[in-house]
Amino acid sequence: MHIHNKKGIGIILNSTWNIYNFRRGLIQELSDAGYRVVAIAPKDDSVDILLKELNCVHVPLKNLSRKGVNPFRDILLIWELYRIIKANCLDIILNYTIKPVIYGTIAGKLSGVRVVNTITGLGYSFLSENYVGKIVRSLLAFTLSLSHRVYFQNKDDLHYFLSHKLVPLSISDVLDGSGVDIDFFGLSPYPSDEKINVLFVGRLLVHKGIKELFDAAELVWKCNSAFHLYVVGAIDDDNPASISPDYLNNWRKKKFVTFYGKVNDVRPFIEKSHVFVLPSYREGLPRSVLEAMSMGRPIIATDVPGCRETVIPNENGYLVSVKNSKALAHAILRFSKLSYKEKRAMGLRSREIVLRRFSKGIINSKYLDTISSLLTK
Repeated sequence: MHIHNKKGIGIILNSTWNIYNFRRGLIQELSDAGYRVVAIAPKDDSVDILLKELNCVHVPLKNLSRKGVNPFRDILLIWELYRIIKANCLDIILNYTIKPVIYGTIAGKLSGVRVVNTITGLGYSFLSENYVGKIVRSLLAFTLSLSHRVYFQNKDDLHYFLSHKLVPLSISDVLDGSGVDIDFFGLSPYPSDEKINVLFVGRLLVHKGIKELFDAAELVWKCNSAFHLYVVGAIDDDNPASISPDYLNNWRKKKFVTFYGKVNDVRPFIEKSHVFVLPSYREGLPRSVLEAMSMGRPIIATDVPGCRETVIPNENGYLVSVKNSKALAHAILRFSKLSYKEKRAMGLRSREIVLRRFSKGIINSKYLDTISSLLTK
């Protein structure tokens, strides 16, 4: 039997890559504050770097599948999580993404630990009107009522959950994303103005507005031959909303688009961009946008939940109507006609907004306050 003097915090997610990329700063701060941190997620290539860089333990999850609902597999997942929570003497678990929120909460309740859930966005399965969507919403309503605190990353998601009676108001709050490392994503000099380099970073999903982006790019290029679109991201085979390889290969032939696939460090791509674009249908709070803002880049995004939190229209960018490639093309062309000084000023405004609302220091201190308060109750 292990005897631990430090309070144990479990962080449960659908991939270790996700923990390393989005919760690294939080793990560091929890560890610095004297907590024992256990990262719980399916094993992938990020495990070694996670353990090398951070003071935490990694426990692999064997029964978490991102695809669909399989009752037998999901019962095994609850049992697996219950055993991990007990074996590691955890006091609080932090759950992110839909499946860890649902099954982590049930396991946490059975284990008698306190549960903090963060809804990082309403994904494909949640929003769909098929039976899977209905099951997911029912399970969420049940599990969120068992939580000690539920964070949403934008006001629209909070309002949706409250209006559909999926969560009690008393335990709900808005938290502005997962926190940006403002030093790692430091202010970068604005590039020279001979071209107009537009950057998209994200999975190549229909719901990210990738088809509207490509159609808009073609329209822009016909009006401005100095335009170039850089796409960083790959097809997500596990996601039913992913674009097809044939569709992607057709766009690879266009001379005004360059594809880079998945990369480990997006900063060099942000550095050479003039504007960052995300025409998504809905987001929690888009991390890719916040990283670009932190490096001093203007934003063109859709006027939808999550995205609209990041843009003050005409100050640090533009908001456009969703699923509208012509509106997106018009916004890119409008931006391209601004003077160098105006573009750069928009980018500096982006950086100011991140410093005021979205830095990891602000976000992580809220988590630490919540944990401290739950442990003293």
